Amino acid sequence: MITTTAAPISGGALFERWPMLNLLSGIVLLVIGVLMVWIAKPNKEGINPAFFRGILMVMLWPVACLLVLVLGVTGVLKSFV
Repeated sequence: MITTTAAPISGGALFERWPMLNLLSGIVLLVIGVLMVWIAKPNKEGINPAFFRGILMVMLWPVACLLVLVLGVTGVLKSFV
């Protein structure tokens, strides 16, 4: 009978074992964050996108964009440290 002593890889250990995942996830999050900012831009006439006209989205969208961008920068910086 074959037995293994390796423990299953948890989320934190996965990123410690393969630091390239930090860089990859950071770059993906940065791209998503930039796309979120670009999607929310008004058009040439100054009209906001339809999903951005509600007061709740006006308050939550910048926070979500900032959160995704900060997580992306953190992932990129963590891959080099």
